Amino acid sequence: MTARTSAPVWIVDSKNVGKSNPTYPSMKIGTQLISSYGGGDVVSQGQVTVPLSTAQITGMFANPVPILPSPGAGYAVVVTDFIFYLIAGTTPFQKGGNVELFYASGNSRKTSATGSVKAEVVNAAASTISTSNAPGLAVPATVALMANFGLTISNSTDAFTTGNGSAKVTVLYTVISL
Repeated sequence: MTARTSAPVWIVDSKNVGKSNPTYPSMKIGTQLISSYGGGDVVSQGQVTVPLSTAQITGMFANPVPILPSPGAGYAVVVTDFIFYLIAGTTPFQKGGNVELFYASGNSRKTSATGSVKAEVVNAAASTISTSNAPGLAVPATVALMANFGLTISNSTDAFTTGNGSAKVTVLYTVISL
């Protein structure tokens, strides 16, 4: 399978093969995956890697960057892993707030979906990787905050200034029916 950098890789529970959902299409892989999570049936599991440019890193406080679209009514995205890989440039970024994934639509922030990547990671002079495998909110108690929202990435308190470099954001997730 060829790796993609701008769209999700879909791995779907075999019971969903043949069902169509324009945002989350089914495909057969011949393996039964987990069938429930937090009270909801698993529709699909996937991974997406999104590159971030210098302009997106310095601008994502004012304009969060879309990572994953909404799964549609009756579904929720549950983040299982979040990897932030800073590819340092010649000048480190300055200031900025902790970086997080948010449940949101378009380029907004609504509810934190993950733990945060400390601003020091983005401000590092050398390339750095940070991971978070713990969701930022409890499932299923706050599932209403996740329903029908996609994911964006932003920093929570302040914009990064100056500096250059780029990043790769990799998100592993599960889509559940509610």
